[in-house]
Amino acid sequence: MRKIHRVVLAFDLRETLEKIVGSDSGSSLKSMRARALLLADESPEGEALKDPEIRDAIGIKPATLSRLRPRCREVGALQAVERRRRSSPARAPLLDDDLDDDLDDDLEGRLVDIAHSEPPPCSSRWTIRLLAKRLLEQKHVESISPETVRRALLRRNISLL
Repeated sequence: MRKIHRVVLAFDLRETLEKIVGSDSGSSLKSMRARALLLADESPEGEALKDPEIRDAIGIKPATLSRLRPRCREVGALQAVERRRRSSPARAPLLDDDLDDDLDDDLEGRLVDIAHSEPPPCSSRWTIRLLAKRLLEQKHVESISPETVRRALLRRNISLL
């Protein structure tokens, strides 16, 4: 079967990849990818091993190896061994604007009043969860998370300790 994505490395590129493999610093995955490209190299200096031989030699996963050859052709060997950057963050960062509308001033005032009152008999002090539960019991809100209570207390510089 004919190879679709052949890897042919120039001499200076081979030297750079060999330095990556020989380096103790850096990612082990980066080193493994560089080693895989060196073993797949079909230039006169390369070993031109097939994928199963490369997997056996260095223990790289089949999926990683199958993505490595096309990526090498698309972006180049040095970029192929690097970790791919995400196009978007894993989750959107919280903005200060998102935090301001959690509780209105009246409800925050009630929360502060509860926090300064005597704790329930079952506890020696107020906790964030107990404050959230009390707001629910007194029907001030339909639902509230302990994190919302924590942020409201933080805005008012109130410590429960």
